[in-house]
Amino acid sequence: ADFQLGCACEPLMLPYLGDALALMRAYMAPHLRGQLITNGTLLTQDTARLLLNSGVLGKIRISIDGATAGTYEDIRKGARFDKVMANVARLCEMRSKGGHDVLVEFNYTVMRSNFTELPRLIALASKIGVDSVTTHKLAPFDLRFIDEEFKQAVTASLDDAKGMAALMGVAFQAP
Repeated sequence: ADFQLGCACEPLMLPYLGDALALMRAYMAPHLRGQLITNGTLLTQDTARLLLNSGVLGKIRISIDGATAGTYEDIRKGARFDKVMANVARLCEMRSKGGHDVLVEFNYTVMRSNFTELPRLIALASKIGVDSVTTHKLAPFDLRFIDEEFKQAVTASLDDAKGMAALMGVAFQAP
């Protein structure tokens, strides 16, 4: 069984995050590890240390919806791209230097405003040490309002991202 901390909320806002991680360890089978999904804005050095040292997480997923500041900040109002990228890069560095086997993943929702940035996101992930990129579509392609031209453009971008991921050693999962 899998356990995910955070889905409809930002888990790094929890004042009892350390306690929640300790409860996960106490009630999960010793061989299991959970995951956490965050937007990365509150991923300070102390928080990264807490997550990595908890021993309970197998994956930390970062919701990211753009590979450039303009796109990311247009979609995620109030967030700062450079700050989040610095937070994620620091997490990856701390993970590597500390010998932690926690995977770091970008979680990317594909939409009209960002699909062309997928290949660039793969390059960014590789540069800062992110292990994998998982994509999700904002809307299924079988809806009538999704036009064929857009479907083909997204598919081409996904194919480009797959090729780049293979070259750069970043795991990639397309919808």
